Amino acid sequence: MKTKESKSTIVFAVLGGALFLWLGISYTINTLMQGESRVCTVTSAEHIQDYNAGAPTASVEVETSDCGKIIITKMKYPDGVNMAKLAEVLNAHQGEKFEFILKYIQFDADRPGAYGVSSLEPVQ
Repeated sequence: MKTKESKSTIVFAVLGGALFLWLGISYTINTLMQGESRVCTVTSAEHIQDYNAGAPTASVEVETSDCGKIIITKMKYPDGVNMAKLAEVLNAHQGEKFEFILKYIQFDADRPGAYGVSSLEPVQ
């Protein structure tokens, strides 16, 4: 006869496994596919380096007047440009529009994630 503790352990293990599987699938999809592109007017960009989690991580937080905050955590576009350079370029073109390449799966619609911009030149 199973005890109450063993049933709750099984439920916890199944839910944990499902969450782990969902995160793995979404990471794989976002790695292989890109989402829609969105043209937004840049008001500011900040290059952020975080050393609190052990390994250093970098991101660019972009404030836009028409799309809200966009977070770039894993940059694919444009190829060969690092996060610091992207933040520098975006700040040099405040008030201008850029085309952001969004991630395929978004976890926070108010702060969409992006892979970068389609070009270092503003959209005309």
